[in-house]
Amino acid sequence: MIEALAAELAQWGPGLFLKTSVWLYPLVNALHILAIGAVLTSVLLMDASVLGFWGRSPGQQAVIALLRPVTIFALVLALASGFLLFSVRPVDYIANPVFRLKLVLLALALVNALIFLAFSPQSILRKPAAALSAVLWLGVLVAGRFVGFLD
Repeated sequence: MIEALAAELAQWGPGLFLKTSVWLYPLVNALHILAIGAVLTSVLLMDASVLGFWGRSPGQQAVIALLRPVTIFALVLALASGFLLFSVRPVDYIANPVFRLKLVLLALALVNALIFLAFSPQSILRKPAAALSAVLWLGVLVAGRFVGFLD
């Protein structure tokens, strides 16, 4: 079923155009890297704040309030650009175990983020969730970098 959808996606017009464009693929790839960098930076700064790496100043809630919109915007860009890059070779990516691992880690990181939102600022579960967040997002990064090297 997933392989059939991937084969269908391989015929998608924007993916075919991206595959043949000399300029567009590198630009979308650069956008993807930029967005991933913004997601990771903002997430890791929020996680570090929750874990108390900076003491109480400037305050966890202020850091989170400042960085959460950046994270959401960058995540949307990363997902959109990642989907475009995926559409160039969907059958190959689906067959790649590291790509599948990246998707699992990404899903776990997103679920962890949603669970974190349910915690009150005083919850003792915030620190383990922040530590898990850092591990999962760094795992997404590492898996993503290995995708291109394990074709």
